[in-house]
Amino acid sequence: MKKVKKYVLSALMIAVMALTLCSCGDVKLEGTYVVYENGGVPVETLLEELKPQGVNLTPEQYLSVTFEANNKAKLTVASSELDGTYEVSGDTVKMNFVNHDFTATVKGNEISWTEDNKTAKLKKK
Repeated sequence: MKKVKKYVLSALMIAVMALTLCSCGDVKLEGTYVVYENGGVPVETLLEELKPQGVNLTPEQYLSVTFEANNKAKLTVASSELDGTYEVSGDTVKMNFVNHDFTATVKGNEISWTEDNKTAKLKKK
């Protein structure tokens, strides 16, 4: 009887460990991520600087990314939308829009990437 208990307990421990490892897989990005900082400058400041030029955008219109379940994505930049694709691997998401690749880091409900020495930081809406 003691051997049976040992085997059952061992099997349960292995099952718990396997479930724990499975839950550590790729992150699920589905949803819209909106810029809150670009190049170290808060998006509100950037948007205020554009107003004298007659440009009146929301943060979502300024820069956002929407990830769909089928590895399709939409990038919005200055109210223009670009269709693209994405692939998640661990805490990294590789995106492609109009043959331009971006690699972003995912932390919780935020993503960020650096291009031209400026880091864009976006938060899930």
